[in-house]
Amino acid sequence: MNERLAAVWQPLATGLEAGDIPAAQSDGISRALSEGAAEIAYLEGALRKLPGAAVRSEVYGLLAEYEQPGAQSPPVILVPEDQDLDEDGFLALPIAQVSAPLSWPRLALGLAAAAEHSRSAADPAPVRWDGKSLPDLQATMRWDAQASAWFGPAYLFSLVERAVGSAGLVADLLRRIGAVRDDLDRRGLLAVEGKAIVSDIGALPAASGAENQHPSGPVFGGADLAAAEVAASRLADGVLASARPTLDRETTRQARERLLLNPEGGPAEVYEALAGLREEPLSGAQILTGGWLARERARLAWLKAAIEAGDVFRAYAPEVLQLDSLVLKSLETASVHRRLVAKG
Repeated sequence: MNERLAAVWQPLATGLEAGDIPAAQSDGISRALSEGAAEIAYLEGALRKLPGAAVRSEVYGLLAEYEQPGAQSPPVILVPEDQDLDEDGFLALPIAQVSAPLSWPRLALGLAAAAEHSRSAADPAPVRWDGKSLPDLQATMRWDAQASAWFGPAYLFSLVERAVGSAGLVADLLRRIGAVRDDLDRRGLLAVEGKAIVSDIGALPAASGAENQHPSGPVFGGADLAAAEVAASRLADGVLASARPTLDRETTRQARERLLLNPEGGPAEVYEALAGLREEPLSGAQILTGGWLARERARLAWLKAAIEAGDVFRAYAPEVLQLDSLVLKSLETASVHRRLVAKG
């Protein structure tokens, strides 16, 4: 792997060290970045291939957040191929992604398809899709709109990741990415990192129709993006991102100042201030979006460390696996937190 990447690392190193890539080198650097992204995608997949692995419980906890009333999420199975929905109606997760939670938003496409068919009295049959040849593109984009409403930028990131490593169906996949990108942009949810990762794959075909969709269930909005920023900051610090404070820092500071000014206020005032220092659990979409933001913001530093180390696996693998572990544990902890809050 190191030998294959040797030709890629040098132009990357030149561009990173220069800070501002000269115009004469920009085409070469762009090609190197594209090749590097493809190789890193392969590397990350290879790191996570776990023969005989079971579907993680966190997957079902994530999907349960988006179950429709009276419906039940289809079972999830692990498959060696890159597909979304098995022909018998199962949600399919590639084995290489079983411990890669940032890739799990891909399951939302199959979940949206299953939810649509369960709501359709005219077509009560289960969804039948072999995952290799897409059904009608408009139907797929309808499911994309629902998945994007549920997962926000995390769904866009997972689609782009798939496009980078996809050998087929690229034209349709790019149209779908364009539609999701436009939908998030209209709603003010296209983070800087979202714009950057989309631009990295080149020009996208014009797409329309997403604005006419009417998603059901929870919808990822501005408050969710703010929560994702909290998650990204925590993950970057190497700590769990399962919850956020119910009070902002300024409100907490003011409560502290009041206590300092009136130390004779007694236990009641102390407990009243401390009562606001609770944390509320984050949703799966908020955690995953935060994970993607943290990953995209750190990748240049990871690449630079890999260049300096001269060994891609030794420098890059620990960063990938540590972020995976933090996101997995955050999803698990948030799920437990939500159950405890629900029980009151």
